[in-house]
Amino acid sequence: MSRDPASVAGLLFESALTMNKLLNKRVCTFGLLACVAACLSGCQTASPRHGAIVHNLTPDLLSTAQRPVDVRNKTSLVWNTTNRQFWDDLSRAALVDRPSRLSKLPVPH
Repeated sequence: MSRDPASVAGLLFESALTMNKLLNKRVCTFGLLACVAACLSGCQTASPRHGAIVHNLTPDLLSTAQRPVDVRNKTSLVWNTTNRQFWDDLSRAALVDRPSRLSKLPVPH
């Protein structure tokens, strides 16, 4: 019982097609199961829950739009500027902010 080569090739091709379809079915089934499992598991993160957020909506802000470090920087800048202006005002009030213009000799300023 010998078969001709064309019929053997046809049988091999059909079996290859059947195996390919079976493999495609398995891959699709596995992919579908993976998607269903991902959808059912949901998104679980380590983020805070609703109750923790409700009581402090802006945990990183100290003022309306500034973080604590920004507020400290601004406060330091304001105190520094105010201190320097105070000493400038004091020297003007004591008339020691510039040399006298009454001297006949040139005074560098």
